[in-house]
Amino acid sequence: MAAEPLPEMPLHTAAARGASASELTALMCEYPEAVSQEDTNGMLPLHHACAHGRASPAATLALLRAYPGAAQARAVGGLLCLHLACDKRGEHTAEIVTLLLDAGSEGNAGGWPGAASSPDRRGRLPLHAAAASGAGVSVARALLAADRKAASATDAAGATPAHYAAATAESAETLVLLLDVHGQARALATNSHPSKC
Repeated sequence: MAAEPLPEMPLHTAAARGASASELTALMCEYPEAVSQEDTNGMLPLHHACAHGRASPAATLALLRAYPGAAQARAVGGLLCLHLACDKRGEHTAEIVTLLLDAGSEGNAGGWPGAASSPDRRGRLPLHAAAASGAGVSVARALLAADRKAASATDAAGATPAHYAAATAESAETLVLLLDVHGQARALATNSHPSKC
């Protein structure tokens, strides 16, 4: 099995492997500029922490506090940290999504609620990513609390989050939630078969 290529800076590498908040803080003290520097893929340390799904909420918060602008920074493909976090099923995914969204939580200066409404280059919102990955109904609830209209948003392929949830066994609860939020007819707007409900 080939190893993934390493990012250029120790902070990026540590964030990708799920380093603890104390390890990340020590690296940020040693390399203070690294927290706001992109690697060759346009990714910040917070992108790496979210993309690999290994970060704890405390580590995510440490990176957000050190560079609040990271929540609004886009990596390759127009991906925000929120897109990357939603694309993972992990023990802490819901907490991390909440941190990325909630600018008003105690001690969190880096959250950005607008991220829930922000599409990537394929037109996918974070809710599309969460539904496709089976991130869980608690993640979907957090995203819908920030933007209820996301339930009926279509991506560049014309798919709603419900389409992705229907294709993923782990997203059955999310599918029910999405259908409840915007009704079956709206969530299945591109389906050519009328509902029998």
